Amino acid sequence: MVAAQVIPVGVFGPLVGRLGDIYDRRYFIMAGNMFGLIGCVMGATAQSVNVAIGGGIFIGVASACQQLAWSGLGEMVPRKYRSVALGISSCAVRRQVHSVLSWVSRALSSL
Repeated sequence: MVAAQVIPVGVFGPLVGRLGDIYDRRYFIMAGNMFGLIGCVMGATAQSVNVAIGGGIFIGVASACQQLAWSGLGEMVPRKYRSVALGISSCAVRRQVHSVLSWVSRALSSL
C-alpha cells in the first residue's frame, strides 16, 4: 500500500519532466493538482483497500507532476535571487507540513 505512492513517482517522474520541457510545465502542474485532488478524495472516501491503493496511485502521479514546480520557480526568478527563492519555498512547504502535523497531533490528543 505504501509503494502505491512511490512507484508512480519513479515511473512518471522522468516522463513528466521531459514532456514538461517540450510542451509546457504549467499544464503538467495543473494536471498534477487535479490528480492529487482525485487521489485525496478517493483515499478519504475509500471503503476498501483497493480503492485506497488506487487513491495512492493518483497521489503518486500528482507528486511526479508537482516536482516540476521547482524547475519552474528556478526559471521565473532571476539568477541572483534564485537560491533565496528556492530556500523560502522549501521552508514554506516544511512549515505547512509541520503546522498540519501539529494540528492533527493536538486534535488526537484531545480525544
